[in-house]
Amino acid sequence: MSVKNEKQAFALFDAALANGFPMRPRDILEGTPAAKASQFMRSYVRQGRASYETWSNQDWLVPHEARLDVEQFHFIQSPRHLSALAYAHSHRIFSQKDLFAAIAGDRPVDAEARKTAARLWHLDLVEQRSETGGEKYFGITPKGRKLIEVARDYHVPQFEVRGDSADLSKFHTVLDLEAVRNP
Repeated sequence: MSVKNEKQAFALFDAALANGFPMRPRDILEGTPAAKASQFMRSYVRQGRASYETWSNQDWLVPHEARLDVEQFHFIQSPRHLSALAYAHSHRIFSQKDLFAAIAGDRPVDAEARKTAARLWHLDLVEQRSETGGEKYFGITPKGRKLIEVARDYHVPQFEVRGDSADLSKFHTVLDLEAVRNP
């Protein structure tokens, strides 16, 4: 459906942002030419109804009282990242080696596992608690606890069309504007 005017676009933006999650304007204004969607987004931001961020060369609208910022929003869409955070949440104190092993699962610890652990640290979801005999011990931060609670409220839908499941950018669109299919 192509959106013809600001009033229609703003109503769709308001509905999509009501849940407190960031969203891509072009996902909401599907069928609307890119230039027109961008114009509606800029006007929406100028009126102070949301803020604008860029992530991975894409425009995102973020509600003023967002439940998550854009980086955290992308974090919870990764099953690997969420399972690493769930491990940190379920263990009060854990060693760096244990975290790497939990992230790697049944595979050997690789660069991807280390990168995921670094992402937990970078987003301030885990913090170092102590160091004993050269072994570092970590624990989840209050920010990490909050993120896992919010992630539980955000359910990733299963799509009717198999190809759509690979498009993470469609997840929030489906959640905000339609009932979740095949929960």
